[in-house]
Amino acid sequence: MQQSIHKKTVLGLSVLILAVLGIISMIYFVNVQGSGMPGSASPVELDKINYEEMELTVKTNGNAIVYYSTDRKKWYEAEMAIGGGTGTSDTLTYDISWISASTTKTLYFRGNVDKTTLDVKIPGYNKSFKVKFDKAAGDFDFQNTDGGNIVRWRKTTDYDWHYVDIEKSTGGGTGAENAPQSLDDFQKAIDELRVKSVKLIFQIAPVEWESEQNQGSRPSKDVKVTVPAKKAAPSVKINVKKLNVNTKTTQEWTKENPLTVSDDGWFSCSKTMKLEELADKAVAGTVSEEAVYIRTAATSSNSASKVTALTVPGRENAPELSSVLGINYTPGKTAGKGKVAVSFQNVPSQGFEYIVMTSGTLTDETTAKWKTIKKSKTVKFSESKLPVSSIIYVRVAGTTENVKKGIKLTLPSKCAAYTVNYAASTGESK
Repeated sequence: MQQSIHKKTVLGLSVLILAVLGIISMIYFVNVQGSGMPGSASPVELDKINYEEMELTVKTNGNAIVYYSTDRKKWYEAEMAIGGGTGTSDTLTYDISWISASTTKTLYFRGNVDKTTLDVKIPGYNKSFKVKFDKAAGDFDFQNTDGGNIVRWRKTTDYDWHYVDIEKSTGGGTGAENAPQSLDDFQKAIDELRVKSVKLIFQIAPVEWESEQNQGSRPSKDVKVTVPAKKAAPSVKINVKKLNVNTKTTQEWTKENPLTVSDDGWFSCSKTMKLEELADKAVAGTVSEEAVYIRTAATSSNSASKVTALTVPGRENAPELSSVLGINYTPGKTAGKGKVAVSFQNVPSQGFEYIVMTSGTLTDETTAKWKTIKKSKTVKFSESKLPVSSIIYVRVAGTTENVKKGIKLTLPSKCAAYTVNYAASTGESK
């Protein structure tokens, strides 16, 4: 009887022990399945570092939990970036914006199964980057870039970055991150902003970590630069009577597009230039109009000014003398003492201008002393003032532009020339 009871007790204890072992096995199995089976996990690896968003992505490699430390002593469960990490078993993404940018910082990562430590260096930003604006040349000097050739910029009132390749002079892109501008395009963009003084922010653009060989970099420190407004465009006007322009020796001119022409395409002005020096085709009347651009040249302390654009209309053909000029000669009692009446007819609204050359020909319209005829009129001369072989030059007068009154600029027409030849027998000119 006692032996039977003993057997039952032993059997009962065995069943209890087996049950406990089963429960322990189940718990172990669950824990192992939740954390990765031994041998199924490998060390966590760095996948990438996005220095634009300041996010770091690691490959979990079978570790369900990834821990990080700043000193290898205290370990914390890494938190995913807000809206960043996928939470999958492949990669996890973490916010690293909390790390100071002033110095290089090392973070340490390890998995919950494979605890091999991954060391990741987060570099400090470039603190020595400088940007200087040359007021005289109107261009920029980028210093201490540490080999970074992509610089980005924006106005202080704007949050959109524009990118420029400082090692590329021409042929750049749109200024987008994947298509940086060339230096020339960047310079043109800045010039267009200089209607007023503008404040700009520059950075060396961040470079994403891709591998041990290409570890990338943070954006540099902000560099603020104030670019002054260009000086006002010079006030230049065309003198339609003298056919000249009131230019100064401190100015320069071009016929090319002022937004694209190089400095070599600008030419120094002389004082009060003849219009034919600036717009020869318009003065010759071979084109309907010609554009000329004038600005105050750069000095040692200031860049070139804004630009004044002159649109020079082409000259019209000379008036037909047979319909506008008549001459009546009355002989005197002695030779050379006659009288001459010169009549101007069909005078246009802008009037005629004329000059008499008693010897030689008209070689320079800009220095001639033109007289104006506003309406039909007869002008009297003595024969000594208008001798035979004198030449009368006549042209339609030009008009000075008056925007308020809606009056457009016109140049005087080309000149018609009449050579005096008296016919004493008839008392009329031929």
